[in-house]
Order: sequence, then structure tokens, then C-alpha cells
Amino acid sequence: MSQPLSTTTHKGDAQDRLRSIPVLSVSGGQQYLEFGSNPALNKAKNLALQALLNEKPNDGLVVESSADCSLRFPGSTLRQHKNDYADFPRINHTHLSQNQQIADIVTDWLRAQLLGRAPDSAEG
Repeated sequence: MSQPLSTTTHKGDAQDRLRSIPVLSVSGGQQYLEFGSNPALNKAKNLALQALLNEKPNDGLVVESSADCSLRFPGSTLRQHKNDYADFPRINHTHLSQNQQIADIVTDWLRAQLLGRAPDSAEG
């Protein structure tokens, strides 16, 4: 019978394995979420949410320091965070998955991971 992973793997080994997994994070910079069709209610809810987040930049829901995967493993070349694309100021949390520029960034990154080379840096 095999032993549970926790007893056969040292903590350092597990961390080394985690460091070997490539990760890309992408964030938005628009500090506003849509809660419905009522502009006054949206504004009030966003003011309250921003007060709770209390950190800029954020994408309306997640603060940048939390979204940036490169901060979790400093010095790892396999952790990349993108917030330098042209649409960054206009993208909130809701629209991260709906933006063509972000889709292109992710596609280029995935292609680079599969082919073993650096992603294109055409996104600004």
C-alpha cells in the first residue's frame, strides 16, 4: 500500500514542483463593477466596494497585489503577470474573459509554453 503524499514528500520538494509550473495572471485596471441597470445604485455599491478594497489599482473586485502571481514566487521566470496591455485601464473584473487583447495575450503565452520560447511582446 502506498503512503499518503504528505508523508513521502518533503515540503521543499513540493515547493520546487510548484515553482516548475508556469502561471500567467492578467489583471484589469477599471475600478468599477456593474451591479445592474440602476446608475445611482451602481455608483453607491462601487463606492462601498472600493472603500472595502482600499487598494489601487484594482479591477473592481480584486486588488492588483492579490492578482499578480509573480509576487507569490519572487524570482521565478515561470510566473508572469500582465497589466501592461493597452486596454488595461478600461477592463474590469467582469470583462477580463471577454477582451480580445487579453485572449491574444493568453494565446501567445500558451503557444510559448507549448513551443518552449518567450511569448511575443506585441501587446503593449
